[in-house]
Amino acid sequence: MQPVADARIQSRLVGKTSRSENQVAAPGRLRTLGPSLMLVFATSAAYISVVRNALVNFDDGDYLLRTLQIREGFNLTFFRWAFSTFAQANWHPLTWMSYALDYKLFSLKPAGVHLESVFIHALTAVFLFLLLQDATGSRGKSLVVGAFYALHPLNLECVAWASERKTVLCMFFFMLALWGWSHFTKQRTAWHYVTVLVAFALGLMAKPQIVTFPFILLLWDIWPLGRLRGSSSWWSSFRSLVLEKIPLFILSAASSIVTYRAQVAGGAMSNLERVSLGVRLGSAVVAYARYLGKSIWPTQLSVLYPYPVHGLPAWQVAVASALLLGISVLVFLARKHQYLVTGWLWFLGTLVPMIGLIQIGHATMADRYAGLPLIGLGLMITWGIDDLAKAYAIPDSRLAFGSGLILLLLAVATYKQVGYWHDSETLWRRALATTENNFVAHDNLGVVLISKSKDEGALEEFREAFAIQPHDSIANLYLGMYESGHGNHQAAVDHVLTTLKYVGDGNPEISETAYDQLGSEYRNLHQFQESRRSFEAALQINPADSEAEIGMGLVAERDKNYSEALHWYSEAMLKQPSPVTSLLLANAYRENGQPRQSVEAFQKAQSLAPDFQASVNVADQMLISIE
Repeated sequence: MQPVADARIQSRLVGKTSRSENQVAAPGRLRTLGPSLMLVFATSAAYISVVRNALVNFDDGDYLLRTLQIREGFNLTFFRWAFSTFAQANWHPLTWMSYALDYKLFSLKPAGVHLESVFIHALTAVFLFLLLQDATGSRGKSLVVGAFYALHPLNLECVAWASERKTVLCMFFFMLALWGWSHFTKQRTAWHYVTVLVAFALGLMAKPQIVTFPFILLLWDIWPLGRLRGSSSWWSSFRSLVLEKIPLFILSAASSIVTYRAQVAGGAMSNLERVSLGVRLGSAVVAYARYLGKSIWPTQLSVLYPYPVHGLPAWQVAVASALLLGISVLVFLARKHQYLVTGWLWFLGTLVPMIGLIQIGHATMADRYAGLPLIGLGLMITWGIDDLAKAYAIPDSRLAFGSGLILLLLAVATYKQVGYWHDSETLWRRALATTENNFVAHDNLGVVLISKSKDEGALEEFREAFAIQPHDSIANLYLGMYESGHGNHQAAVDHVLTTLKYVGDGNPEISETAYDQLGSEYRNLHQFQESRRSFEAALQINPADSEAEIGMGLVAERDKNYSEALHWYSEAMLKQPSPVTSLLLANAYRENGQPRQSVEAFQKAQSLAPDFQASVNVADQMLISIE
């Protein structure tokens, strides 16, 4: 009977202990709930005006408006496409799923899309706070780092720009993977390791920016987890830390290969021969210094920082190199403060894939790349200031006040910066105000002004872009259209040929438009064989190009091949009915001896035309060009 009595006593004791632990845990959860809600509230307040922002003419149209697959719903066809496409020079199936969900929930209304990004960003900041508190035991400093990440203006681009949903998604899953790793190091179960693998894989499927995750885990193991502390054989322990991450390294390598293939397929990789390795190395060093500067003093932010047309001055490379080397030496000397080593190597390492050693596009750096590196700087600054405050006996109340003031200033700066993303014109005018020689900003502002029928203003922007970069494909294309409108057809041909020479494979729409324009210019110059070849090239890019089909019909009609002309005009009418095409069809029927069909086509043109005489004038001009 005694064992039974002992069991009852033990059961009661266990019950009392369990209730006691729950009572202790409840206040602990409340202590984390309050700061977590504060983070969500502060982030929402800083970004609240994003609900008034529209989509912008920088990738948003390609991602959300012209990608029709995201409107199909979550069916097998959509998933097959999402996991196989290299659209937008990326492989990010999870991002496409996110946009498909946006379409289902909000019909792609900008306010809903933006608010979803704000919510994910706030949740990521909360996870950062929680995992830091769990790893370090410091609630106050962890909250400061979480708020630093949530409110810093450098992160705004990822949140306010609908096309950068991929960044907020990958950062969310990065935090989940890091959280999972912290738990794996405590319990060492296969389940926790699988959780890390899945979260990391999902992050990579949103954006490969977190490809350095296994390296970050090595830093995380050193500090704050302290997994090398007290080890008798440092090298042996470090080697075991590397070996346990081999599956993660394999995922990183696979993602890097797929990303490279996607970038090449999408034409996003700049020709490395155009920018020498030495220039790219110098640019990377300066970019590091600029990221560091904008992290500490976030002013003059822009959606795009152009690559210097004439290269970087040698003094800038020298100063930036000295700055980075100096900080690295100081970190080494103070290496007993391991948070400095982790934070600094985190900052340097996470920027490596985006620093420009392999040049992509026209930018030297981008705010959207700064979010992950910011965490490393946040760790250095927050824990470093706390140590200095202790060394100089600064009261905690003053430290808290100073931290709160800095975070408030960051939130105000972010709130102001959100306004610059209100619409495309505001965005690009801000870019021109904060950067120099930004021909891409001039191009995009010019396109916006054309859409608003401000042709003279647009022309000035394209001229500015051309003056900065004579090889600029967009400026040349629109300047060619301007010359054509003023009867300078040979000048138009020269501009359009420049467009085709430098446009690259990643812009098929521009290439298609350029070939259409070139075909029309050659027709006006009576170079009909060149005109035909140009329209054929346009149709190779897009077989549904009705403008090219009209051009082919005109060239055929000039050769008296009316049956071929009728074929092309009819194809164009099927794809894009217009009064002008119908009038051309009527003329070809008449010349081919088919009066009844000619009358029907003429009547069709009358029914389609809001201004019939204007359509007649356009058709007459086209026919005159082949005489």
